[in-house]
Amino acid sequence: MKVLPFGALVLQLFWGSVHLAFCQSTELFVPRSMQMAYEDGTRTRDGNPGKNYWINRAAYHIRANFDPDLGKLSGTEKVTYYNQSPDALNQMVVRLYPDLLKKGGIRNVQFSPDIINDGVVIRRLTINQQEINISDAPGESRYYWRTNRLSRNGTNLIIPLDKLLRPGESLEMEIDWEVTFPRGFSERMGAFGPRTWFVAYWYPQIAVYDDIDGWDRLNYTPSQEMYNDFHDYEVEITIPGQTLVWATGELQNMDAVLLPRFVEKLQSATTSDDVIHIVTEEDLLDGKLTNDDSLLTWKYKATHVPDFAFGVSDSLQWDATSVEAEKGRRVNIHAVYDPKSPYYEECASIARMSISDMQENIPGLPYPYPQLTVFQADQGGGGMEFPMLCNDGRVHDRADLIDLTYHEIAHTWFPFYTGINERKYSWMDEGWANIFPNDLVYKEESQNGDPMYYNVMSYVRAAGTEDDLPLIMPSKWLSGWPYLENTYYKPSCAYHTLRDMLGDQVYKKCLKTYIERWAGKHPLPWDFFNTFNDVSGKNLNWFWKAWFFDYGVPDLGLKEVAVKGKQAHITIEKVGTMPIPVYLKIVFEDGTGQQLYTSAAVWANGQTETVLKLKTEQPVREVILGHEAFPDVNEENQHWINPNL
Repeated sequence: MKVLPFGALVLQLFWGSVHLAFCQSTELFVPRSMQMAYEDGTRTRDGNPGKNYWINRAAYHIRANFDPDLGKLSGTEKVTYYNQSPDALNQMVVRLYPDLLKKGGIRNVQFSPDIINDGVVIRRLTINQQEINISDAPGESRYYWRTNRLSRNGTNLIIPLDKLLRPGESLEMEIDWEVTFPRGFSERMGAFGPRTWFVAYWYPQIAVYDDIDGWDRLNYTPSQEMYNDFHDYEVEITIPGQTLVWATGELQNMDAVLLPRFVEKLQSATTSDDVIHIVTEEDLLDGKLTNDDSLLTWKYKATHVPDFAFGVSDSLQWDATSVEAEKGRRVNIHAVYDPKSPYYEECASIARMSISDMQENIPGLPYPYPQLTVFQADQGGGGMEFPMLCNDGRVHDRADLIDLTYHEIAHTWFPFYTGINERKYSWMDEGWANIFPNDLVYKEESQNGDPMYYNVMSYVRAAGTEDDLPLIMPSKWLSGWPYLENTYYKPSCAYHTLRDMLGDQVYKKCLKTYIERWAGKHPLPWDFFNTFNDVSGKNLNWFWKAWFFDYGVPDLGLKEVAVKGKQAHITIEKVGTMPIPVYLKIVFEDGTGQQLYTSAAVWANGQTETVLKLKTEQPVREVILGHEAFPDVNEENQHWINPNL
């Protein structure tokens, strides 16, 4: 035993060989596709990418004209796609995300009839300079337009190839298209002012072809977010003058579009730890923001990123600062926000603090990109992440701003730097992003209580109901509350319990190794489980099985409290199936107290009871089981009062 900082008592338990022997007999379900990946050598049973692992990539050159008054975008795209797989491809799958709003489209949310439109209008499409007929009319073309297995109204364009794209070969695709984003639509993007837009899911994008499923043919419905390969982008956005543009990547022609005084301040910010006000409220009132009133073309470049988004506005303030990522390299940080949004004047410094915290603590790796922009224009709450760019909403208080800003930046690691398939396993990134901010929120805003409390209460609300499904259930089959629970709250509780059990040092080592192994690749849940088993040196399958594969609930109860003289023996029963730590608060007759603790590892050998012993100089008046940072579905079996006092 050792004393906690506040005088509490901790019971240390050792994971012995008996525990390990039990764990080794606990097998996880492994789907056939994963077993084939082991056999093919693309993945290994210890959580490493296999010697035969591969991933495809593309290079995009996009020229887009955007009218912020009408929400109309017309674009020309040239994409070179590299087949680095061992397979000869007989088709291409192209995502047309804006077809979410197409008449008769497949979607799992209700939209106003006023915003339903024609989706993506393709004017021209060529593959290797050969024109492709993508007519909707039956019998006119063998190219399937906006189709999936069930309907001709999905968000994928599937194009059979006249000539196989063999391993090591590439092809060039050119697309001219138009799309209009209606006002009143704000699903992760949209209009947030007369000339303020956040534009995402906007360009024809080649889908992922991977070693597990082949082509990703899932439609954008839009519950599930993204699953992309890593590409290079050169994007030109032409927009009316006196309107600013922020985007994924780095601005290549700053001098050509921005007023000299803004350029000078931006250059100063690249070496500054302080926040510099680039565009102030006075500048917005003046209305002079760019070099010209006529159309201007903003040129952005980004390498090895999974997506590209941009925001435009003539009415948002702009702050900038920077932070050191590693020796000799700094990250430029921008905060763009509505002057009327409270707390956002601190956003740039909070973003800087968030990146520093992630670099120094968990996950403990340098921020991988050259810049970050937090774009705040959404009038609602919450936010949405894209590489180097976030679309955030209003916040209730400073703690909320820290949590939101940190959460969206945390997505840099998952799913951007590490290419999580959010469409199938959204808990693999949202669960981490939900708990990464906890330490900083608690440090900066400790009066608000434990930041895990909301996750715990949200999970407990549904735990054990018909809607409480195993985390391993693919996200593509979920919607409504089951999707939220399995994406955010339940995995947050699982990860937090894992950290508590492994301890910060081992937990950080496992997570850092997992990211390093799978950076620029596509890990699956089994890669995650196996990496933690491998790096920790412990077979954690008993934990993974209970939290990620099985139906069940977390529920510990006080079975018996035996007080004899100066000894108290407290028996805790594991009523539910999911392992959680034991936190006991002991209250003595005079009102003072101690705390007993043991991690969830106490349940590793399959036992359903454990006894904690306490020496005391005075009678025990009360015993309280549980902690607000860990879920437990039943409070009625967590309290004991000494009937003799």
